[in-house]
Amino acid sequence: FVQDKGLSLRTFASYIYHFLFTAADAVNGWGPSWYLIAMMIGLVIFILLLKIFKSNLWVIGIICILVEIYYILANEFAMYTHFNDIGTHGFPRLLIYIFIGYLIVKMQVSITNKSLNFYLSLFLVFLTLFVIENIIIWKLGGSSNSQEVIMSVPTSASMAILSIKWQPSITSTLMYKKFSTFLYCVQAWPMWMLGHFINIESSFLNEVIVFGAIMVFAFVTFKIYLLVQKKTQWKFWSYML
Repeated sequence: FVQDKGLSLRTFASYIYHFLFTAADAVNGWGPSWYLIAMMIGLVIFILLLKIFKSNLWVIGIICILVEIYYILANEFAMYTHFNDIGTHGFPRLLIYIFIGYLIVKMQVSITNKSLNFYLSLFLVFLTLFVIENIIIWKLGGSSNSQEVIMSVPTSASMAILSIKWQPSITSTLMYKKFSTFLYCVQAWPMWMLGHFINIESSFLNEVIVFGAIMVFAFVTFKIYLLVQKKTQWKFWSYML
């Protein structure tokens, strides 16, 4: 960023702006990492809100909900509102998720006192509504992959609670952890390459194809990574994940 635009008071201010609100396109190594930067900043902001409002969760909750409503209007219903989506890839959008996570931790006993089947059913219902909502918005002329929709928070919250309630016995958990990190890091590459050949958002089928292609690409390259790591036994490889 500095190398392209030079170093001055104006460019420094621009850098800070991009760092806080549009991290996906300006100040880090790869697109998906906006979430890491946004989460770190968001946690600091949320702690400040707790201090300022003396841990009044009603006030903080209302603030987070209002911010979430704005991002729903600016993303899901952008074809009608034409709102500026500033901060969609920044910390403001994550405040509601940090708030929900805080509530889950504070009220875990009362939140998770129902059966596993209840939370599984709830998640599947919310997930189905989430998919239907995106399809409807796409049919109405919006994006089939809006950054934030009405069902984003309920679906995410139900999935988080389900993951706390459901603790399946899985072998090779470390391998899955490594693959999830690997997938997170490499997903932008196949998406960028495929974007040169097809319009990803032109149809629902294209998005499904791209999703499948990314998973296959990530799995194959992950296997190659493991093979190279085993053959060379360089410590450098183990530091990557």
